[in-house]
Amino acid sequence: MNLSKIGINRPITVLMVVFMVLIIGGISLTGIPLDLFPDMDLPVLAVSTNYPGAGPEQVENMVTRPLEESLSTLDGLDNISSVSRPGKSEIILMFGWNTDMDFAALDARETIDMVMEQLPDEVENPLTMQIDPNMLPIVQVGMSGDLNHEEMTDLAEGRIQNQLERIEGVASVDIGGGIEREIEIVGDPYKLNAYGLSLDEVTETIAASNLDDSGGSLTEGEREYLIHVAGEFESVKEIKRLIVGQTSGGPVRIEDFAEVNDIQQEQEPFTRLNGKSTVSLAIQSQSDTNLVNVARDVNEELDSLENQLPGNVKFEVAMDQSEYIEESIDNLVVMGISGAIIAMLILWLFLGSARSTLIIGAAIPLSVVCTFILIFFQDFTLNMITLGGLALGIGMMVDNSVVILENIFRQREEGLNPKDAAILGSKEVTGAITAATLTSVVAFLPIVFAEGIADIIFAPMAWTVTFALVSSLIVAVGVIPLLTVKLVPSKTSEDEQKPGKVFIFVNKVLNFLTDKYERVIEWSLNLRGVLVGIVLLLLVLSGFMINMVGTDFLPPMDTGEISVDVEFPTGTPIEITDQNVRDMETKLGDIPEIESVFSNVGGSSMDMSGGGSDGNTARLDIRLVSESERESASHEVSDEIRETLPQIPGANISVTEEDMGGAAGAGASGDAINIMLLGEDLDELERLSSKIAEEVDSVKGTREVTTSFDEPRTRLEVNLDRDMAQTYGLTTFQVGSFLNTALDGNRISTYREGGEEFDINMQLEHPDGWDLSTLETLLISTATGEEVPIEEVASIELGDAPQEIEREDQDRVARINGQLVNRDLGTVMEEIQEKVSEVDLPMDYFVQYGGEYEDMMDAFGELILVLVLAVILVYMVMAAQFESLLYPFIIMFTLPQSLIGVILSLLITGRSLSIVAFIGMIMLAGIVVNNGIVMVDYINLLYRDRGLERQKALLEAGKKRLRPVLMTTLTTIVGMFPLALGIGEGAEASAPMATVVIGGLIVSTLLTLIFVPVMYSLLDDVSKWFISKFKSQPSSTSEGM
Repeated sequence: MNLSKIGINRPITVLMVVFMVLIIGGISLTGIPLDLFPDMDLPVLAVSTNYPGAGPEQVENMVTRPLEESLSTLDGLDNISSVSRPGKSEIILMFGWNTDMDFAALDARETIDMVMEQLPDEVENPLTMQIDPNMLPIVQVGMSGDLNHEEMTDLAEGRIQNQLERIEGVASVDIGGGIEREIEIVGDPYKLNAYGLSLDEVTETIAASNLDDSGGSLTEGEREYLIHVAGEFESVKEIKRLIVGQTSGGPVRIEDFAEVNDIQQEQEPFTRLNGKSTVSLAIQSQSDTNLVNVARDVNEELDSLENQLPGNVKFEVAMDQSEYIEESIDNLVVMGISGAIIAMLILWLFLGSARSTLIIGAAIPLSVVCTFILIFFQDFTLNMITLGGLALGIGMMVDNSVVILENIFRQREEGLNPKDAAILGSKEVTGAITAATLTSVVAFLPIVFAEGIADIIFAPMAWTVTFALVSSLIVAVGVIPLLTVKLVPSKTSEDEQKPGKVFIFVNKVLNFLTDKYERVIEWSLNLRGVLVGIVLLLLVLSGFMINMVGTDFLPPMDTGEISVDVEFPTGTPIEITDQNVRDMETKLGDIPEIESVFSNVGGSSMDMSGGGSDGNTARLDIRLVSESERESASHEVSDEIRETLPQIPGANISVTEEDMGGAAGAGASGDAINIMLLGEDLDELERLSSKIAEEVDSVKGTREVTTSFDEPRTRLEVNLDRDMAQTYGLTTFQVGSFLNTALDGNRISTYREGGEEFDINMQLEHPDGWDLSTLETLLISTATGEEVPIEEVASIELGDAPQEIEREDQDRVARINGQLVNRDLGTVMEEIQEKVSEVDLPMDYFVQYGGEYEDMMDAFGELILVLVLAVILVYMVMAAQFESLLYPFIIMFTLPQSLIGVILSLLITGRSLSIVAFIGMIMLAGIVVNNGIVMVDYINLLYRDRGLERQKALLEAGKKRLRPVLMTTLTTIVGMFPLALGIGEGAEASAPMATVVIGGLIVSTLLTLIFVPVMYSLLDDVSKWFISKFKSQPSSTSEGM
């Protein structure tokens, strides 16, 4: 089927199809969600289990181990890791990438249900959930106004939360830093014992008295009455006056031995925005929603609420993901349009005709619009990766049209009328450009079969580029010939009869290059061995230079956000932590690049696992001014923050640039360096991890190296005397529960008022304060009703214990984490591995490397396989095109030559080989052969079909194909050039890919123009020799290749 002929004969049909595509494409574009990266459905489950009052070792032995043993049998499970903290077990299950996570979650819950009987009775039901990046807030704001903190909290938890959660696409709104009403009962242990009461008796009486209960029913005559026993407290005074015991002197009321306070308790975490206490709102979006639209609707609703709410309430945005996404997407669009304009300018210089340039230029918008339609129906998002691929393909979209247009006008120059020239000219090269397009498409096809992060991130880009290139092929074959007939008649317009000076100059340059190129080909054909030797030498040199190029997981991205994680010695009261953080906020206020500081003391707004946090931890989320408004990059501001923050003894302060590129790595921890030391004995793990940390810290380019044992938890060991405890009828759990309630307080009931519920908490407060001696003399009630001091049934000692116990694949693990500075990940990790290998490890202790490095190596492994498959498929397409097994090898020799340009481009720009750059290399496998296909196809036409002598055929083909080769190469290069500059928000994500493609394409094109004719002649000679050697083979040279 001759699509060009059909299009020329039915112009109205073509016009209607174009309009249809434009309309459907426009509608599709409005329905495509915007996001930073493709949807990441991570195959990860988190199992969180609370065991109140238990220490890390007890949690590990009684909860974590039994759950791990059962969950390790799940189908498709790749890895299981856990953390046992005081009172809590957290298990992370990593499944294979193709696992059905709904079924996996159901299977995990059923497995947990079966093991629950083996766990202590005090263990709460485990919570199982899938880890989802959407669990992170998309917008975080702080409230301010003339209202007091309590009124602000009530407003946030009521009207504001309700209105925001009604917005389409909003999953939840979490309130932080507010004030909560609380009924606090603080008992005096001496008075309690004097009245002969135990703590358990008091708490049980309060809980049992604060109930509304059913008394059954009463039938009287024909009526039946339900009996309701009202017992809930109606006022705080009732709580104070509640009788909990009797003595000879009369009833004992709570107010006799305790203070009952109706207080406003500031809720942990404490939150501040720019140094001012605030009620924070963290808005999370639902999955599969347009994040940018949701954030925009949220901000509009907040603006509306400011005009409606009392007390001059204002909302200040501390973090808004959509801003960076919009700026990045807008920047990519600008880069794409800039590339298209520059490509059109190059075409105009070559063609010297505005009409011809516009004809070819039509391929870009039509191809892009077609791509939007296919993106919409594939349920992809418009993100940095898909749009980056589209922007990279801008220059490639005109290649097919250039080849067809050039051949059509060549046919006109030979005397054909416009219609016949369009039909014949397009028909001659349709096979070649189809093969060229297919080579680019099949180069991307294997990415679909990759697994892991490479598949999640780059499969949508592969489909996008494929859609764009196939669309450009259809446009080139079906629309461009028609446009040449209708818009460029046989008699050109006056301005085209008299070319401009610029075109004349460009034409002279091209004629000069053509003459010189013909001489170069002649020289190359006479010195074939020398040329082959030069190329091989260059390849060997590039092989040595590859060690000079570093490797990274993903290119760093300047998001304008920095986090400061602070950890003070365990046991530090939250008030002390808060005061130190306030000092930090003051210091940060002196840095001009900082726009806002959102402080979270005693918690983390970025916690995805739902894990708890302590009063000794804090996080400061720092937002910088726009990249265009500051001279310093985020990593330079991070260095200034490190120098500015005060050095606090015992505090661990970590400054991290919030890198959206690193965040895309599913398995990456918050640190670039993540080393795991597996073993069984905690003391030995601590000793060895400290030694490994010293080795890591000695490697250039590392900083903030820490281990999971850096901060031991100081604790009081209450060692129960089992014989004495049994004599009094006391168990470990009873003693632990008693101490937990007495010292830390416990929620014992709920007070209801005005339709709201407030906690009733009770604890004991020693008149002289709690210390080791007062704790030992604290009286506990026994089963016989006696009161005995703690020291009579247990000894109390001060000691250190791990703050948490981590496990990896059911082995205990120590982690060594660190940050990078001014060096690439691959090089640093190689040196670290050399250093660590020198550490003498006992038997059954071994090291694993995780985090970004593990993700990078896994992704590189997948992409190497993809590259090999891409090369094989490209060869197969060319073999089918030429109906020959030998011709494709002529062109395939251009592939290794592109490696020279890849390495040089990375070295010149100072960029490392990331998985983004690796995708560029895969793109090259399909792109660099295109020029060779067009050239070999024309050589065959002259040499095989028209019988021209080989030397003349090679020279003629080189001269005739030089112009289209230069045109297609230059349009591709200049189309990608704005992206390669890496200027603007989010441009870092696509810059390495564009850099690699440009570098590889420049070198491969220069060598292809010379090397292809040489290889053609060499392989033709080999073919002739082979045929003459084996007479049984057909003697025709046309059949030999």
